[in-house]
Amino acid sequence: MKIFIYKTVIVSVFIVVVFKLTISNLVTSYEKKVYENFNKEKIEFVKNKLRSEIKDALAKNRILSKEDALLIKKVFDKIRIEINQSN
Repeated sequence: MKIFIYKTVIVSVFIVVVFKLTISNLVTSYEKKVYENFNKEKIEFVKNKLRSEIKDALAKNRILSKEDALLIKKVFDKIRIEINQSN
């Protein structure tokens, strides 16, 4: 029985060490990337960029090209049909 407990403890410690060295480091690196990309300055930059793009688009005479408008209309029509069919 003692040998089983020792083996179980050694295997458990080994699994924890391997997890910390592999998966934990991978998760930590992705967390750092997410925090770097979503810091306050970048969020404010994106907000301001969106606002300026919207203002520019509203100043134009036509926002969408005719092809884009036709595609969006077809998508909306398809969604409308699917919603009506679900009732």
